[in-house]
Amino acid sequence: DKLDQFKLFLFDTGLLKQMAGIDNSAILLKSTYQFKGPLTENYVLQQLRGQFDVMPRYFSSRNGEIDFVLQCGMEIIPVETKGGEDKSAPTFKKYVADNHPQYAVRFSKMGYRKDGNITNIPLYLVGKTKELLEKVNHTVSTVTGSVVYLDKSQKHMYELNNKVRLINVV
Repeated sequence: DKLDQFKLFLFDTGLLKQMAGIDNSAILLKSTYQFKGPLTENYVLQQLRGQFDVMPRYFSSRNGEIDFVLQCGMEIIPVETKGGEDKSAPTFKKYVADNHPQYAVRFSKMGYRKDGNITNIPLYLVGKTKELLEKVNHTVSTVTGSVVYLDKSQKHMYELNNKVRLINVV
């Protein structure tokens, strides 16, 4: 840990919103408002806390920052958070290109989508990240045949090992 490089987060995203003077109507009705990025990062951290054995970390270098770095077992997962649908994140994309992690995740308002090596996950699923990764990936590691995941939607696809076949049953 670099103690001279840090970000401050509040335990409660609602308190942060109140302290920043952000009106509920701005969040619900406006696509852009001041403080949207930090509020989203605080929400994501609040949802990720407690899911992983190692606390999420902030990564910074002279080239930029990565919002969070997670450790899940032996895997390091870089995480980018976006309060909207903007996909620009040059430092994040460079980190993924240079380090080739098994998983690279962007949480945003967009739905599930695969964007090269980066998987976009809707913000509302942040709280289920580890649980779903573990369930499916454990199954993949213990069976000898094919693993098929049946679901009424494709929203859980991002957590699946690439050996799992997702079938939409709608």
